Amino acid sequence: MKSIIITALALCCFPVFPQSVGRDEKSETIRKLGTTLSEKYYSESEGKRLHAFLAKQSKNGAYDKIGDGQAFASILTRQLQSQVADRHLRVEYSQTVLPADNRTEIMSLPEQEKQGYANMLRHTNYAIRKVEVLTGNVGYIDFEAFVDPEFASTTYAGMMAYLSHTEALIIDLRHCGGSRSPEAVPFLLSYFFSKPVKLEEIFWRKKNGTTVSWTSAAVPGRKYLDKPVFVLTSRNTFSGAEAFVAGMKKYKRATIIGQTTGGGSHPGGIVRLSDHFQAYISVGKIVGDENAVSDWETHGIAPDIAIKTKLALIEARQLAMRTIASKSDEEIWKNALLQWCGELEKTKPTFKKVTLELANHHDAKEVRVAGTFNDWTSEAMQKTAKGWVVDLESETGRQRYKFIVDGKWIVDPDNRETEISHGNVDSVVEVN
Repeated sequence: MKSIIITALALCCFPVFPQSVGRDEKSETIRKLGTTLSEKYYSESEGKRLHAFLAKQSKNGAYDKIGDGQAFASILTRQLQSQVADRHLRVEYSQTVLPADNRTEIMSLPEQEKQGYANMLRHTNYAIRKVEVLTGNVGYIDFEAFVDPEFASTTYAGMMAYLSHTEALIIDLRHCGGSRSPEAVPFLLSYFFSKPVKLEEIFWRKKNGTTVSWTSAAVPGRKYLDKPVFVLTSRNTFSGAEAFVAGMKKYKRATIIGQTTGGGSHPGGIVRLSDHFQAYISVGKIVGDENAVSDWETHGIAPDIAIKTKLALIEARQLAMRTIASKSDEEIWKNALLQWCGELEKTKPTFKKVTLELANHHDAKEVRVAGTFNDWTSEAMQKTAKGWVVDLESETGRQRYKFIVDGKWIVDPDNRETEISHGNVDSVVEVN
């Protein structure tokens, strides 16, 4: 659900260039991963079972022929997630040598790293992608992540103050991958409840006990009460972002619009395994009764209104303006709102079915495809006699994409049309 990162910037979800990995580093990675799971994983019995599973796989030579770092990380992730219901549990590969891990606890930030971390958050605007007032006096916030109020509280308070006069609010979590602090979600949720409400009850292995999080009665600045709130979700909405959705949905404080979320609830953090490998280790699990937020691990959180991700913002804007209009007794304002709703209707994109194929790669265990048509959320492809295929819906126009073969990102070898975006070379298809 929440994690603390070792480095200032988390490993990117987009591809890195392939780099070979030797036997010694693979052995060290497996050893440290197994030991950490056995000693730190939220379930002692499951951690020890995973340790034994990895040792057996290694002894049987399951990793001997793997020479690519990204493929090794991908296979370990797939194996671990096949053993336990934990979508956070994963191994990541870094092309460059990872910095030393000086933390005493997984979910902690060394005092000497705080200033650098604070600078990084400031440079990235505290992971706030956009704040604006949309047509119809509808507020809009687009989050990439939630961050520690110790560093962001002033910015968060200023954001909420700027939007305090709006008549409805849209919170966009379609690209929000989680929270970088256990305190961030309760802090932000506190702006939307007049009195404290109970959030998650979490069991921690180290404590062999539970903690309960609540919203706060007081916040810096003004609360956003008695006005409609809409939260946008996608399959990329994950971890701490889901915790925010879960709190708003449980207490019916917002209308959730979009797709079922990614399904990752276990709190934990990143552990350095070797020079080029690190892993997310879950150290806690949501428990509790009907009075607390329920666990959403694996199955995610379903929206109140299910709709394509690319249509969610338009849907929310229309609902917001119609809600504002229904409460207004000013005919000129009501007519303007309804007119703007009609204008938004005309901006909805057109979708077409498209088939993508990847020839050969018969030995691959898993092939997926990701691109602008699905906000880079990977889709599983089906194996055929010729290779791999997938049918999907895409917005019309120029779309970028890549195949992911056993964790390795590749361009389409049968498509010469490519485009460079953010330093990555992507294949391009025109959907008409």
